Amino acid sequence: MPSLGADFGGPPAIFPAFALLTLFALGVKLDWKKVLAVMVAAVAVVSSFAILDWLRPEDQRTHLGRFVDTVLNGGLFDVIGRKLSANFSTLTNPLSLVAITGILFILIVLGRPVRQAAKGDITLAPYHWLTRGVPLKQISADRPMFMPTLYSVYVALIIGTLVNDSGVVILGVGLAVLVPLMIATYARWILSISSAHGPLRETL
Repeated sequence: MPSLGADFGGPPAIFPAFALLTLFALGVKLDWKKVLAVMVAAVAVVSSFAILDWLRPEDQRTHLGRFVDTVLNGGLFDVIGRKLSANFSTLTNPLSLVAITGILFILIVLGRPVRQAAKGDITLAPYHWLTRGVPLKQISADRPMFMPTLYSVYVALIIGTLVNDSGVVILGVGLAVLVPLMIATYARWILSISSAHGPLRETL
């Protein structure tokens, strides 16, 4: 797909993320061997598409095909050095600093109370009014694909950050989108608890 292959950083991040998500959806219990197998398969698949792209005429190649040509011409370490330099330079990018600062603020302000509520006895916690005594960790049972989806997105963001010239900007922008979606998912789930245990909207 030209829309994916046009940017080298897309396929290496997307394939393993969707592969893991598929295994989660099939109910496969993952361990480090299966995760390693997914990563090896990702390298094999992306490499295969890169070689196929390289076999096309030069003016029709995408980043994948041009990367193969660069490697064959001995420019692999130059590419790695350029990407490392570009990644480090993004650490001072205003967009990444704003995004990551905002995310850290959310995690520091909300993360600890949410973790305490999820792990502790909700009936004794100050969040009892919010979830009608249902532990926040119950969302994993009520919405079984919630956590697997988060794990898969994390994998895509981390790999995308490592292989893209945009570096930490990928992670920052990705989390800036992901965090509000997480909050919205929790909010909808809490409202579904409300419908089963009495009105909550008035309290909110």
